[in-house]
Amino acid sequence: MADGAALIERSDELRLVRRALDRATQEGSGAVLLFEGPPGIGKTCLLSSARADAAERGFTLAEARGMDLEQTYAWGLVRQLFADSARTVPADAALPAADLIRTRELSTDPADESSSQGEYALLHSLFWWTSDVASRGPLLLLADDLHWSDLPSLRFLAYLAARLDGLPVVLVAATRPSTDRRSYLLSAVTESSGGSVRMLRPFTTEATAAMLAAAMGTPPDEQLVARCHELTLGNPLLLRELARELAAADEQERKAVLEGPIPSVARYVGRQLWRMPDLARVTMRALAVLGGRSPAERLAVVADAPVEAVLDALSALIEAELVGAAGVPEVYSIAHPLICAAVYDDISPASRAALQLRAAQAAMLGRHVKRAAAYLLRVPPGVRSDLDVPRILGQAADSCLAQGAVDGAVSFLRRQLQEDLGEERRTVLRRLAMAEVLLDAGAGRHRLAEALELEPDPQRRCDLALVLTGATFFVGEPVAALRTAEAALAEAHDLPENSRRSLQAWLVLLTFVNPVDPARTAAVTGLAELSPDPSMGGLMLDGALALRDAFACRMAQARERAIRAIAGDRLIGHPVAESPLSCAWTALQLADEPEALRSIDAAIGWARRSGAMRTLAPALCYRSGVMLARGNLDEAVVTGRESWEAASTAAANIGMSFVAGYLLEALVHTGEVAEAAGILHHVKANRSPDLPHYMCLGGEIQVRLAQRDLVAAMAAIEEARRQCERYGVRNPLFCDWRYHLVWCLHAQSDDEQARAVAAEHRRLAAEVGSPWAIGRSLRVAAIVETGDAQIEVLTEAVAVLERSGARYEHALASAALGDALRRSKRIADARAALRDAYELAETCGATPLKDDLVRALALTGVRPAAAVRLGRSALTTGETRVVDLAVTGLSNRDIAQTLFVTVKTVEVHLSNAFRKLGINRRTDLAAALHAPPLGTRRGREH
Repeated sequence: MADGAALIERSDELRLVRRALDRATQEGSGAVLLFEGPPGIGKTCLLSSARADAAERGFTLAEARGMDLEQTYAWGLVRQLFADSARTVPADAALPAADLIRTRELSTDPADESSSQGEYALLHSLFWWTSDVASRGPLLLLADDLHWSDLPSLRFLAYLAARLDGLPVVLVAATRPSTDRRSYLLSAVTESSGGSVRMLRPFTTEATAAMLAAAMGTPPDEQLVARCHELTLGNPLLLRELARELAAADEQERKAVLEGPIPSVARYVGRQLWRMPDLARVTMRALAVLGGRSPAERLAVVADAPVEAVLDALSALIEAELVGAAGVPEVYSIAHPLICAAVYDDISPASRAALQLRAAQAAMLGRHVKRAAAYLLRVPPGVRSDLDVPRILGQAADSCLAQGAVDGAVSFLRRQLQEDLGEERRTVLRRLAMAEVLLDAGAGRHRLAEALELEPDPQRRCDLALVLTGATFFVGEPVAALRTAEAALAEAHDLPENSRRSLQAWLVLLTFVNPVDPARTAAVTGLAELSPDPSMGGLMLDGALALRDAFACRMAQARERAIRAIAGDRLIGHPVAESPLSCAWTALQLADEPEALRSIDAAIGWARRSGAMRTLAPALCYRSGVMLARGNLDEAVVTGRESWEAASTAAANIGMSFVAGYLLEALVHTGEVAEAAGILHHVKANRSPDLPHYMCLGGEIQVRLAQRDLVAAMAAIEEARRQCERYGVRNPLFCDWRYHLVWCLHAQSDDEQARAVAAEHRRLAAEVGSPWAIGRSLRVAAIVETGDAQIEVLTEAVAVLERSGARYEHALASAALGDALRRSKRIADARAALRDAYELAETCGATPLKDDLVRALALTGVRPAAAVRLGRSALTTGETRVVDLAVTGLSNRDIAQTLFVTVKTVEVHLSNAFRKLGINRRTDLAAALHAPPLGTRRGREH
């Protein structure tokens, strides 16, 4: 029966496909379609129809299918997708991706398998590979059975799906519903402008009648249709096989079929194979074990038969539509996953193990270690074999780790641990624990605890304890993490200074997330009196103590310690130094120290090159925080979203509550309140109840106020106050609940209490001492003042903030001053202050504030035209990075690859930069960048 019969009642889905293909050809932008449904519902037929439609339009086609066996075969789906393009894309294109794709089968030498690129670098390189292919014409990517895909490939598809705007690439994918792998792609699809998710429904009785008519040659009666629909529940595959059986049966046989058991693929396959020679059945079993796309020579090894005989058997299986063939030279696969499952399930356990071992031997003949290891995963431990099973599994794990595919490494190491390893067991257990904690800190910490208990070597015990401390902290159990660090420190007397100070750093860090305890406070105070130590552990301790000082408003000490911690970028990339390094960044940010951004950018660069998502997500988060503090709101949003994506994509447990903090505030300031509310909902639904949430509470307060929910805002303020007091956070620039409390109290006409809180805020800001902190506190104090007193305080706030880099805070203060001057009937002065505020708000990208200022200026009799700052000082951080690279002669594509962004992003930044610099050509960039400031161009005000 033709595939067209399975497309009955699929007109809506086919229309979606046509629209996506039109979007690529007519608009040059991509789309993602995800079709979901149970086995046999017709997902593959839809993909086949999309393939045919795209081929007629001249699309380049790339196809792949996930298979159960290859879930641990890192990047296997990606290799399938781009196998053909590997022969046409230039040899020097997107090198990491080229190494990955062109190395179709991996050898026993890990150095030969691919460059040891981390996952993020590979994701970005694969994006550029896709872009290269699409540059020659629109591209259709077909990915079937994603529920069996390897996870690195799925993460690439999600990465790609979020970047298809301006790229003529259509991704059409199919998966079964309710699988863990579905979630990787689902969020990217739903958030993309051309994305759609569609659940395929079973056939109705009308479609059942149409399929029966096509198979039997005559219209069926209603009773037959009803019975067939009842037996198959409208599943197209089962219905097709039932229709075939009915078409070949006489009246008596037809009655028996309809009165018999519910049809199944297993019964159909068994009946087909029963009629065939023994070798056909053996070949079918070999194919089920191999998992498909297998050449005849490999099948012959597994079937233990001559190649010529296997080819004869394959011909019979193809004629029976049980097997398909494709490619040159031909490779063979079972026609449908349900058929493959039916055959595999029918093999006895002993025969399965024997076939899997032969499959592994065949793979090793070609030096394909990962493929061999994938077969060995299904062989029960202890089965006798000529293969060195532990060695193969260990080498496969090495290869996975080199490619950033931690998922596969964990699977292979878990299986390796089941073998009789003797003295090597502790080593494998330790490796597995370290890998598992990268994949899932919750599961990994239990393995770490087991490894720690069995490990006799003091230094290795310390190393394991450090990782276990971090893992326990990341899963939201700070008390247990603190106990682990204290226990390890108690037995570390004879270890080097580096090890002791590393543990001490975690001891300090964990006091930020455990309630204040006098004994521990005394211990940490003692650590603060230690002399600086240049070891890695000493730098980690400096970073942790820097944040302790910053929280206590001891900014000089905080700055000194943090600068030592980031010096030379030595902590970047250290496996247990991410959190202490983050402490140093926070301290420098609270101290308004510009050196923080240099260190953060260095960490981002390293993380992108190495694929270290656990470093990338927090580093991007802190970059977003620096941009937020400087008033580069658009940049803060873009970087914050990148951080959220990196944390969501990472195969590691990173606290989304931590990552979301700055993003929430930046989104509110730019008017994206709905998006902020969605992120907040996700954070609150998934955060640990045992960890403090002060990192995110400032953003939550602002979201609630933007939603005009004063009750919820006051509840968040009270929670922030309680947590900051409980954990010893006094710095008013960190989770500034006092400012919002003053505003809310004033809104409720409780000015007496509001003044008390504002006074405390001002006193703490004086301890911090930076223009940002003092200027903000003056603006807060002005909330509860009136008349000339309010104007005086706000005038001082504006003057102080002019000396800071906090442009958004400066805009807020100028706006408040202008409003106070207007209320005092000083209209000319009010206009000047409001114009300054409007210009700052426009430069910052603060849309809600700008809208408020338009209304405020209207009350002074002015309707402002857009003010455009000109010259290099008007460029955002993102625009500056782009033009600095463009002036060196790099193309847009080279700039995009260097900055890990899309070409469209580069084009937008350059367009904005040209406008602000007053130029029209790229060749004028160098002169414009070094020209005197151009000031501000403003349209006429009315």
